[in-house]
Amino acid sequence: MGKMDTEIGGFGRRVAADTVVIERLLPGTAARLWRYLTEPDLRRQWLAAGAFDLVPGGAIELVFRNNGLTPGDAPPPVGFERFGEESRLEGIVTECDPPHCLAYTWGRSETA
Repeated sequence: MGKMDTEIGGFGRRVAADTVVIERLLPGTAARLWRYLTEPDLRRQWLAAGAFDLVPGGAIELVFRNNGLTPGDAPPPVGFERFGEESRLEGIVTECDPPHCLAYTWGRSETA
């Protein structure tokens, strides 16, 4: 790993000042996993809902409802309470090769 290529608590790697790479190995067929990445109702079960325009340069919106991901979750830490309710992030699809590769940016947060 280079100077900027550092582990982040086992959840990802920081590869540049503004870039984090998150990789996961998941069970299932590529087609099944693609659905959980691209279909808003399935994606909201593990991350966030929102529409994706699945072409390079296409817009995405991630709609987080963090307090609704897991029943009985602890409340957000002090200073992050506004992220417990709905918040939205916009981004751009950078790569899309169904069902093998989906990459996108995450923009700044907009709370509802």
